[in-house]
Amino acid sequence: MRKFLTAILLTAVSGQAFGESQLFLDYQPNRGEHVFELGSRFPDITGYSGGSRLTYPRDFNMAGLGISAGNGPFFMQLGFRTTGRYVDTGTARDEDFNTNYRSREQGAKIDLRRGEFHDNVNTFSGTQNWADAKARSSMSGYEYHFSLRMYLTDGTGGGWLRKGFYLISGARYTYFKYIVYDVIQFVDSRPLYLGPIGAGLTFSNRLIEIPLGIGYNLGLGERNSIDASFQAVAADAYSRDYHFQRGINFLTESQGGGFLINLDWILRLQDKYFLKLGFYSHHIYTRGAIHTTGLNYVYNFSPPQRAYLNTKEAGIHIQIARALF
Repeated sequence: MRKFLTAILLTAVSGQAFGESQLFLDYQPNRGEHVFELGSRFPDITGYSGGSRLTYPRDFNMAGLGISAGNGPFFMQLGFRTTGRYVDTGTARDEDFNTNYRSREQGAKIDLRRGEFHDNVNTFSGTQNWADAKARSSMSGYEYHFSLRMYLTDGTGGGWLRKGFYLISGARYTYFKYIVYDVIQFVDSRPLYLGPIGAGLTFSNRLIEIPLGIGYNLGLGERNSIDASFQAVAADAYSRDYHFQRGINFLTESQGGGFLINLDWILRLQDKYFLKLGFYSHHIYTRGAIHTTGLNYVYNFSPPQRAYLNTKEAGIHIQIARALF
């Protein structure tokens, strides 16, 4: 995939595919949370009825660069962002809970048949925790993103300032890894336990997204415009959750959907320089099967369980661009 994106970038810079190009720097503060849940309202082969919920803060800043280019009705943008290193993301939480007849498992966040939308990251409700841990977390991550617009009208302007309605699609590849440490855990045992347990776990996730939507660029003169878009997203995720204390790997493959909203203000600073200030809201809900491997043989032979990986985040992005052609 990296070779493919590099080929597009080199083609755009050389001017062979697009007539106008801009190189931009990108800065993006992000806030939100990612929740990984597994379990069931019904007993498994061990007789246990319950599950686990891990909540990771998505509070970090990313920076990167990219290129945008247009020709005729088409306008593309290709970029890369990264945290650069492991960064402090705040407090993570690991909950283990029991379920009962009052518990609810709301796995379908977007139900087109019923016309329902549940915009929350937690899937299980009406549960009772028997263990609850909080800890510090660090995260390292990066993403490649590609978008392609096709304008539906012969709008005026060009590049970032081209006006009118457009269809938009593309692809995004995201990878991140969390390290959870300095864990303080409560266990509802006899006797009760509350204290430090040291290292907690690592969690890594690979996410591929294919968005499709519509947008509109509203001109506010020759040097300003407001750009808004809404995209439905199809998502495919693969994650690995490793617990140090229990020596257990949770491997999950999940699919689902979500949406991405962008609202940008674009200003031409000089003839060749542009500034983009924007807001985005990104929501992904996936569901799949989890396989466990570890030191306890019961986990190795347990059937796959349902697992949910949900992300809800928002932030701003700041881009400064210079025209190349």
